[in-house]
Amino acid sequence: MKNRYEVRKIFNHGVEMISSLWDEPVKLMATDISPEGAFVVSDLALEEGEKVVVAFSFDRVQKEFCFFAEVARVSLNRRTSDLGMCGMGLRFLDAKPFERLTIRDALRSVPPPLPGCAKKEVRRPFLQLPVVWSCENG
Repeated sequence: MKNRYEVRKIFNHGVEMISSLWDEPVKLMATDISPEGAFVVSDLALEEGEKVVVAFSFDRVQKEFCFFAEVARVSLNRRTSDLGMCGMGLRFLDAKPFERLTIRDALRSVPPPLPGCAKKEVRRPFLQLPVVWSCENG
């Protein structure tokens, strides 16, 4: 795993992703972002190493960013004890230095996510089966 050199910041905005598995752009939620990459929440995570195209914008910047990205890690939360949200970490592959500086500047006043706070929303489907009682007098 590559060392992280940028601070992740809270984002909680929609991003559009294109993958070789999807016919059209899919809108997903990114919970945090840095000039190097983003974490995208999705129950349908791609495989590690998969290449995607991701597009997003900031409220304060009049430019839409569009990058090729690689799935750097996948979080599936298979056990009930796993905390956090299902999704995938993306690493931007073709961001130019000026674009990274623009993203860093747009995130300057945004705080980093607090450890454990944003990740406590565990989205688990709960299967509830009906109870059927049978009374036979026989």
